[in-house]
Amino acid sequence: MSALPTDLLPRPGRRSTLPWLIAAVAFLMALAAAAALALGRSADAIAQTATGRITVSIVEADPAQRAAGASRALAILGKGDIARDAALVDEAEIHRLIAPYLGPGETDVALPALIDADLRPGVPIDAVRAALRPIPSARVDAEGEVLAPLRGLVSAFRRLALAVLALSASVAMLVTMLVARAALAAHAGTIETLHGLGATDMQLARLVERRTALDALAGASLGLAPAVGVILLVGGQLGALNGGAAAARLPVSDWGLLAILPLALALAALLATRLTILGQLRRAI
Repeated sequence: MSALPTDLLPRPGRRSTLPWLIAAVAFLMALAAAAALALGRSADAIAQTATGRITVSIVEADPAQRAAGASRALAILGKGDIARDAALVDEAEIHRLIAPYLGPGETDVALPALIDADLRPGVPIDAVRAALRPIPSARVDAEGEVLAPLRGLVSAFRRLALAVLALSASVAMLVTMLVARAALAAHAGTIETLHGLGATDMQLARLVERRTALDALAGASLGLAPAVGVILLVGGQLGALNGGAAAARLPVSDWGLLAILPLALALAALLATRLTILGQLRRAI
């Protein structure tokens, strides 16, 4: 099947709004995709950090009893294949952590002894609490339980970003279908003449879909450029909050996924145009 010349239908020229509409949609899609990728990695990092991590607090006012309870807890954690690693947190570090809340001069406050431990795989938190039950002042906190609300919040925002991504893609498809129908209506006479001369539905669809795909590719590339700037700006700000310029940046693999967004939108526009034109032509016969 030979293709028809591409100049049979007049070009819309600068009056075409499809590239600008696709650019706006591509901008939103890139931001939503970057947010979904970053939030997904954050949720995985939280889960990996919290898995098997516990903090044992020895809440005792008397320093001697507190030290004895901490030593006993370390001995219990170190035997019976409960923890891979257990270490007493330095008291100066505890004061540094609470200084923003109590003030740097509050050194007379009786602070609990803290033990950070990594449990062995398969050890449940209830078994740890049972093992430390002989120490009445011991309190066991699992980081997984503490960070569960944060992980749930991050997952909820990720689902929201994916929903925005899906909605934006649907809008792009809808806009493309409307533009295809408008092109078919605008060139109805020419298309009817070509159809009468023996042109097939697929040949007529290719007259419009090729131009639509190129417009979508140009618009998506145009919308991706400012999105990259916004992503870099937000990533830099988040990195500054975390104390490092390299923090919160997307890895190369995620940038690769964002780079194929214009091509994906162009292919989606081509498919939507083809289905729309073929459907309209078949109904017109």
